[in-house]
Amino acid sequence: MSNNKRSQSDDPISKFMFGDKTRRNDSIDEIENENSNNSTIDYEQLFNTFDTLVESASKLKPLLSKVTPLIEKHFLKKK
Repeated sequence: MSNNKRSQSDDPISKFMFGDKTRRNDSIDEIENENSNNSTIDYEQLFNTFDTLVESASKLKPLLSKVTPLIEKHFLKKK
């Protein structure tokens, strides 16, 4: 039985499909350590970034409304 478990863990196809178990466990530990170190969130910076994103999207909306007919026309030509 232990030979069967060993052959499954050493199977190259299993390693390719699911990755190396020891390496996967190490990366999970690193992610957990990073999350515990970065537990403080700067909400002011978060909201400023979100505000910038919304402002940029509102500025791009008129441009997209002008460009969309040109793109549609280009695709209709190819058909």
